[in-house]
Amino acid sequence: MRAKRASHDPGHGLGDVDGLLRSHGLRRTPQRQATLEAIAELSGHATAEQIAERVRRRLPTVSASTVYRTLGSLERVGALCHAHLGHTASVYHVGRAGLHQHLVCERCGALREVEASVTAGFAGELRRRFGFHANFTHFAVLGECRSCAARRPRSPGTPAGRRRGARH
Repeated sequence: MRAKRASHDPGHGLGDVDGLLRSHGLRRTPQRQATLEAIAELSGHATAEQIAERVRRRLPTVSASTVYRTLGSLERVGALCHAHLGHTASVYHVGRAGLHQHLVCERCGALREVEASVTAGFAGELRRRFGFHANFTHFAVLGECRSCAARRPRSPGTPAGRRRGARH
């Protein structure tokens, strides 16, 4: 399954990447620039392999391992983050970690970004009950989008809009 393009989040902008890099003792090299641009061009959510392929189109002498190291360094400074959107390879996107969560439809591959406040209550409950400080920046919630759920076949005699087993 390939995730469809998500609605764009303003937190995904390249913003002041130069300032962010400088604050960590790094500079914007051609490899870093090409990597950031590749992610942005690939709809903001791309696998390391897709990013490496795009970077190598622009800079043919750059090895895939250089791109992977670049992804790691850019993530460490907060210029991008990665997420696991199901049973596929991790995807990277430009922006600060923790700004949003991902909802992925297992039927059609639709990807929806939602604000991090959606998981804030759950994170608080994990802290209160278990002393566990959850990091929700690398996961997605898998399920079924509204459109696919509406198209799901209903068993005969089940009224429209009511699911089997639902109670009033």
